[in-house]
Amino acid sequence: MQLGFVGVGVMGVPIVRHLVGAGHAVKAFDVSPAALDKAGAVGAGIAQSVGDAAAGAQVVFAAVSNQDVLGEVLGQPDGIFERAAPGAVVVDLGTTAFNSYFDYAQGNMAAALLGWIAHIEYVRDDEVMIRIPVAADPEMLDQLRPEWL
Repeated sequence: MQLGFVGVGVMGVPIVRHLVGAGHAVKAFDVSPAALDKAGAVGAGIAQSVGDAAAGAQVVFAAVSNQDVLGEVLGQPDGIFERAAPGAVVVDLGTTAFNSYFDYAQGNMAAALLGWIAHIEYVRDDEVMIRIPVAADPEMLDQLRPEWL
């Protein structure tokens, strides 16, 4: 599966390593060249922009510093909503307030993309706890659950 990853810092690199190890093609972007080098060292392709990381991805992970930055990377020109594959899934790895997901799903941002936003509760070694505050229709949820986890 083609995956995009935006924000590959302390939490992002171990997740990228697991995704690559599971056989997924991951393209990563970060504003820090050092973070990108670490992602490349664990097998990720290096993207030149948020949009480049999201381009054609069926799932895009966002591990950014706060919910305002999440809103920016989702909706900016050449951002996740514009460049990910139609029907793609966005996985928020941050601490975004639940109501913000509804704001992100409004208007043009959601035109072809926002099927589902999941929230990663914690990552510890090989254990990941996922909470899903906004769910897709049951058919999409059943289709995606076994594929990307």
